[in-house]
Amino acid sequence: MSTFNVDQDRIVLTGQSMGGTGTTYLCCRYPDLFAAGIPLASTYGHLTLLENLRHVPMFYVQGADDWPIYAQDGPIRIVRRL
Repeated sequence: MSTFNVDQDRIVLTGQSMGGTGTTYLCCRYPDLFAAGIPLASTYGHLTLLENLRHVPMFYVQGADDWPIYAQDGPIRIVRRL
């Protein structure tokens, strides 16, 4: 990362749909690597790892026209679990 002069304290991960699910997973799996995550229209099923998100700022984006599965298995369930 030093080749590109990246500030390692400001790495933010984002993705949409499956990429958003990956964003949440990677922020849970490697909470010390990412400063924040921005999942868009995504679900997440690895609830055992959610505790790792307590200190990782997350900005979840869900639209009114997104598939209902996103609302059921997405940010609302994650926030309630934390």
